[in-house]
This record gives sequence, structure tokens and C-alpha cells, in this order.
Amino acid sequence: MAADLLAGAAVAAGALFAIDALAHRKLTPGGFGLLLVGWVVALVVTRLLRAATEKNWIDGLVEFAGPWLWLMACNPFLKQAWTLPQMVYAAGLVGCFWQLWRRVTGGRPGEQFRMLFVAAAAAWCCAPFITDLQVGGSDARWYSGVFTDFIQQLREGVFPVFIGQGDLSYNGSVNLFRSAPLCLWIGGLGDWLTWQSLTPIAIRNLAVIAAAFGAGFGMYAALVRLLRTTAPAAAEAGWTRWLAALGAAVYLFCPAVLLCLYFYELQMTYTALLALPWIVYGNVRAMQDTRGEGYVVLAVGLTLAWLAHVPLAVIATLATMALQFGRFIFEPDAIAAQAKAAVGGGILFALLSAYYFLGMSELPPVAGPTLPREAGFLLSVALTVFAAVQVMQFRRWPWLAGWLAGVALIGWLAPVWLSWAVIWSALWLVTGLGLRAMKSGPADGRTVLLAVVTMLLAAALAQGYAVSRAFTPVDSLVKELALVARTRADLFRPLDGLLAKYGYSQPGYALWALLLVAAVGSIRWRSVVVALLVGVIGLLVVLILAVPRVSDFIVGFAPAQFGNIVNLPMLYRLVPPLAALGVFAGFLVLVRWGEGRRSVQVAALVACTLGVAWSAWEARRVIDLGFTKVGTRSATEQAFTRDSYALGRYSYLMLYTPLHYMDGKNLPLLDSRLLTPHYDLIVGPDQLAAEAEKIAEQVFPLTSKLAENNPEWLYLTPDWEVQPGGTLLLRFEFFGKFNPCGWLIMSSNSGYQEHYLDPRFMGAGFGAGPMATHTIAVTNSGAHNEHYTLRMKMDGGNTLPRDGGIWGRVHISRYDPDKASVRVDSLVPYRARVIMSEDGYLETPRQWLAGYRAWVDGVPVEPLRAKSGMLGLPVKAGPHSVVLAFTGSARLWTGLVISAAALIGVVLGALMRPGWPEAYKEGFSRWIEANRT
Repeated sequence: MAADLLAGAAVAAGALFAIDALAHRKLTPGGFGLLLVGWVVALVVTRLLRAATEKNWIDGLVEFAGPWLWLMACNPFLKQAWTLPQMVYAAGLVGCFWQLWRRVTGGRPGEQFRMLFVAAAAAWCCAPFITDLQVGGSDARWYSGVFTDFIQQLREGVFPVFIGQGDLSYNGSVNLFRSAPLCLWIGGLGDWLTWQSLTPIAIRNLAVIAAAFGAGFGMYAALVRLLRTTAPAAAEAGWTRWLAALGAAVYLFCPAVLLCLYFYELQMTYTALLALPWIVYGNVRAMQDTRGEGYVVLAVGLTLAWLAHVPLAVIATLATMALQFGRFIFEPDAIAAQAKAAVGGGILFALLSAYYFLGMSELPPVAGPTLPREAGFLLSVALTVFAAVQVMQFRRWPWLAGWLAGVALIGWLAPVWLSWAVIWSALWLVTGLGLRAMKSGPADGRTVLLAVVTMLLAAALAQGYAVSRAFTPVDSLVKELALVARTRADLFRPLDGLLAKYGYSQPGYALWALLLVAAVGSIRWRSVVVALLVGVIGLLVVLILAVPRVSDFIVGFAPAQFGNIVNLPMLYRLVPPLAALGVFAGFLVLVRWGEGRRSVQVAALVACTLGVAWSAWEARRVIDLGFTKVGTRSATEQAFTRDSYALGRYSYLMLYTPLHYMDGKNLPLLDSRLLTPHYDLIVGPDQLAAEAEKIAEQVFPLTSKLAENNPEWLYLTPDWEVQPGGTLLLRFEFFGKFNPCGWLIMSSNSGYQEHYLDPRFMGAGFGAGPMATHTIAVTNSGAHNEHYTLRMKMDGGNTLPRDGGIWGRVHISRYDPDKASVRVDSLVPYRARVIMSEDGYLETPRQWLAGYRAWVDGVPVEPLRAKSGMLGLPVKAGPHSVVLAFTGSARLWTGLVISAAALIGVVLGALMRPGWPEAYKEGFSRWIEANRT
């Protein structure tokens, strides 16, 4: 009873706190406590009713009606009153949370405390994000801009949301939507569940919160589920479940994982934490079980990883290939037993990920022409290892031909790796003879470890051979590896003083300890599964620690398409898979050692508790960094308007960047151009400015004066004001005798723009070069006049006057959309009115992509790809109205239907499998029977 009430109060308080913070209810501490009383009283009443009656609907009614009535009674005393829909929704949401909690925990006190512990760890890890304010800097700002665009489209009824179309992402960029949409989909689900009552920034933060809780509960659930299959006798024991909860906390508190979120601001990488526990669980189950259950979970986990973050998915997929192939190498009889299950899992993965891969297939190929050759190289390595093990361990002599053929193929496809193949073959021959002399079993876990060790030793020896023969490594990767090697010792020190500079791969002491436990246990406990896990972990550790010679060879001579996995930005993305693998391997070993040994169980729990405490101490430093990056309310509200969204719409993650968009910070009205049939410019930014100047203009000299306290900055004139709802066009004239290289910055209280000037730039984007556009648009979406000032951050070679001298002119005119040749009325969908002086084309600010539909004066027209790579529409002379909408291509919709059908099949299969509550199955059966006709 006490545990139930405590858990209920904690769930209610957490949900109420999240509602208050994300919706910015502005509750005082006293008001928060007052509202919480309503839920606690309702929980007490339902416990009493449950004791007196078996009618569960009465409990549910009290749990909903009690807090709702209490909210109505407290509303007059709150600083900010709640509306009736908000009160109904809050009571219903907390009630649903509590019902879900009861179903999952079964009302068992121990399970409730364990899940509260995991929930507290997850909440602490994402604490800075429990707000509707902007968290983070430049990359985080870009994520918020994409979320704003995504949510705007959802609320406009666009489905599926696949490209950028709104104010902050109007270029049709598909990189995040296409190659990592999971964090956006989580945000979209949150927007739907919250009745579209939160801001897009709060939705973005909610997606991070969901990822943290999903990662924590997912790791705990995966470990508990693994217990039921690997150690059924210990599955219900309290110590093993607490061990699983502590393992989930180690996973959440890993400093390098948190640094991905708070230091490098990689929300996609952090979202992938949802998938990793299930990928590792699926691999372990697939290696343990012949019924194929593991391959189903593995297919789902890998699909989530590819939807979450491609680089991390590549690492997880390569690790999966190593684990599965390694299992078949050392247990070849499993091939026949699991062939159908493995093929079925592969087919399920293809179906679930059809939406992603069919969508990606429409993009121009990014893999270089060497990819087939490098894939052949990996296959030849696999053939060499497989055949060598068959010969030495299982005495299958016909595979000797495969062994020799694999070595020969390696020499043909990657000559520098021939030395590695020859050296490892010799080492493995000696090792195999030694194992046979000791009469060691062929499927012994120690054999797996020896194979891994000899492979790494062969890499060290091959590095010496490569240096002596002057083979040329990939220089950039070698330099990055050298940087990691210089900071190797920092990976074993506390984070103080190292956070900002070297924290990218700090796994934390608790994880290092688990890795050590796994390594020792894999030697003592001769399990092929644990040994394979330790082998993959060992390779990741070698890359992270930059082990001399070994890492030099593996990284420096890696195939080009795969070598980028170990470049410096990717090194901190190696840690999340390492953390997931380490937690699973250490957990398996600890459970094995603790079976029937009370002293070992106690020691394991104490040691893991201390490890989690230290991990929490390390995590605190990173989480505190997150709190320092929470913006103010005014900064958050101002940052994501067209007045000040300065990260760049065309400068980041486009498929291609036309030269006239290279500046990347203009508005759609200046990025929509009219062209002749031969694609010569009729109307662009300068022509729009010239049209406006015929009506009215102001001309000012451009002057510059050196800042008194900073020799790198210039103060410029003129300054100007923009009225509410107005747009000004600024056309610059640069005097050629001056070099204005540097950052031109214009700012007001609520607006900000920055543009790089380089007179050598030969593109047509904004700049000082001979081909550049010289016009910028400045808008005011607020309710007050905005006073803009000009500054410049100079680069070397800048020759602008330092004493207030004149170096150019600026023409300022007011943009009147009704009198302009191009008027953009909306972006979702793109609606414009154009006045053509001759037959030609409208070039829109959207990248060309299959799936667009267009209408000119209500008549459908076929979009085409302009020479610039952007989407164009044929338009005849005269005034016209144009509509452009993205409805999706046949390939995209085919993938979506296939993936949705596969997902429904997986869910139905899970619901109908043994172990689910009989009441649910009986209710479903009754529904089927009632609707059979």
C-alpha cells in the first residue's frame, strides 16, 4: 500500500511538473504542491474503494474526476488560471500514465521502486530539457528550427512530412527528415498527445525527454527479458532485477553519451539510444535461440537505429554483422538451424525500413565508386576467417581452398591488407595447433577471444610492414587518431577540467569496470556469446583508445567508405554502442557468477551501486553544462523568426547548394527568381530592389570606424528602422578599391543577420564579388519598430577605412508585395504571384525532388529541375498565380505502406504471443467473434 501510494504520487508529480514546465504554466511551488494534493487524495480514495469493491471503473472514475474537481476548485487561487480543456486533459493524462504504470509494474512494490529509480535517473539526465525554453547553441538551434517546420506542417495537415517547407526550412531540405526522422516523429506524437498545446521548442525538448526515458526503460526491460531466457531461475529474483536497474543507470549516466546531447548537441545521436538496447538484446537472443525471436527484435531495433541516426546505425549494423557472422564461424551447425530465422529477420528489417531506404533511393548516390570494391574486400576477409576456423577447429579440409582464395582476394582488392591476412593466417595456424594440443573445444569462448587477439596482433605487425614498404595511409584519419592518442590517459580521469576539450569519448569509470568484468568473465565462463560481445567491445575500445600500431593500421588503411566511421567526429559516436554492449556483457557475467552465491550477489549489488553513484557524480558535471545553455524566454521567442534565424537555410545539409544561394540567409521572396527560356535572369533580388526603388528609396553612404576596445571589429553606418509587419530591401554598392572581407552583421533588439563578404567569391549569392547579388531583405514580424545597426568582424586583408571613411553606398527601399514581380503569399503550400515580362520559368527556393505537384492559374503543370538544381515551373508572359505542394512520390508512398503494414504485423504478433494478459486476449477474441460476419 505504501509503495503503491509513493509510486502514484511520484508519477503524478512528474507528469504535473512536465505539464507545468513544458506548457509554461508559471505555477509557484505552493501552487504546484496544492494541485498535487488532488492527485494524492484521489490515489488514497481509489485504494480504499479497491478494498471495498471489485468494480474497477469506480477506481478509474475517481482517479480522473477527483483531480479534475480539485483543479477547478484551486483554479481561482493560481497565478495563471487553467482553461477547462487544459484541466480535463491534465487529469486524463496523469490518469493514463498511472494506469500504464500499474499495468507494467503489476502493483509489485519492488518493481515499482526499481522503475522509479530508472525514471529518476532518466529524468535527471534530461532535466535541462524539462522546459519550453531553447536549450543549446548552434546545432541545437538548427534542430529547433527543423522541429518548428515539422510541427507547422503537421498542424497544417501535411502527411507524410518529408521535406522542409516553412519559414525556417523552406528550401525543401530532406536530410534530417529523410535520413533521421525518428526524433521528429517522436515530437509529432508528443504534439498529438498534448493537443497541439505546446510550442515547437517544447515539442523538441519533449522528444529529448522521451528518448531519455525510452533509453532507460528500454535497457531495463531488455535486461529483464534477457534474464527470462538466459537464467529463468533468477529472472524473478530481486537482486537480478536491481542489477538490471543499475545497468540501465550506467547506460544513462555514461558521460560521453550525455556529452553527445549537451556538448555536441547531437539530438539524433541521443535519440538512437532508444534502439541500442534492443539491437544488443536481439543479437544475444538470436545467438541463444533457434526459434527466431531474437531476429524479430533485432530487425525492429536496427530499423529504429537507421531512422534515428545513420552514422550510429552503421556502427550498430557492422557490430551486428560481426556478432552474427562470428557466431556462425565458431558454431557452424547453427547455420542450418537458424538460416530460416535469419532470413526471416532480414526480410522483416527490409519491410520495416522500406520507407527509409526507398525514400533514400531517390537521392543522388553519395557512395563513391569504390564501395563495391570495399564491400568485396570485407567479404574476402570474412571468407578468410570463416575458412581458417573451419580448417583449424573443425578439421574441414576442403575449406583450405577457401582460406587461400580469401587471402588472394584480399591481396587483389586491398594490397596493403595482404600482409595482415598472411600474418594472421600464420598466427592462427600456430594458435589452432596449440588449441588442438590442449584438446580445447572448437566452440569454446576462449577460442573466440584468441581469434580476436591474433587479429589485433596481426594488425600491429602489418603496420610495421606497411611503414617499411611506404604504403600511404589516409592522412586525415591518422592525424585525428594521433589527437586521440595524445589524450588517451584523459579517458581514465574525472571530467573536471577536461569537459570542454577532451570529453568526447569519456565512458566513465562504471562502464570501464563493467567492460573489465565482461572480459574476465568471458575467459572464465567459456560462452561463445559473451566472448563475441567482448570481441566487438575490444575493437571499439581499440579505436577509442587509439592503441599504438593496432589502431594505426586499422584506421590508417581502412577502406575509404568505412574509414570515416573512425574519424574524430565519429569517435564519440562509438561510445553509445560500447555502453550498450558493455552493460549487456557485464550483466550476463555478473548474473552467471551470482547464481546460488549469496556473497557474490551482495558484492555485485554493492559494487554496481557504487559505480552508479560515481557515474551520477560524473554525469552531474555534464548535466550542469546543459543548465548553462538554457536560453531566456525573450531569446527563445526571438530566435526562431525570419527576422533572426541566422544559422542558414541553404548552408547546412542540403543535397546541393546553388551558387546564388551560397549566402544562405535570405528570405523566400529573394530566393524566388524569374528566368528566360534559356535560364537567363529576368528578376532576382537586385531587380526586386530596383523595382521598389522606383517608388521610394533612401541612399546612405557606408562608413566604418574601428571599435575602441576591439581592433577586430568595425562599427558601420547607416542604421535604420523597420516598422511592424514591414520588409526593407537593402541594396549595397561596394567601391572596388576596398577589400571588405569579414562578417557583416546587422542586428536589432529582436532581429539578427550575418553575411560573409568576400570580393573573390564568384557565386551569385549575396556578397561583394562581381557576380554576387547585392540585396538583402530585413523584416519585422513583431509589434514594435526595430532599430538595426551594422557591425563587421574583420578577416585578415580587410582594407575598409578605420576612421569613418566612406567605402560604398546602400539603397534602402520598402518592399511592397502588391507591386513586386514576385510575391510569395505562403510556404505551406508554396503560393506565389508572378508577373512575367516574357515566357520563361519561375525558379522556386525548393530543391528539385520527385513528389511535387504544381498548378499555374489552377492548371496542373509538370515541375522540372532547373540548371541550378532547384525546382522550376514553366510560366508564360503575364501575371499568374502559382501553387506548389509536396504530396510525395509513388516510391515514397510505397515504402510508407510497406513499413506501416510490417509494423502492424509486428504489433499484432506481439499482442497474440503467449505471456500477455489473458483478459486482453479474451477481449480481442470476443471482438473477433462478434464481428466475424
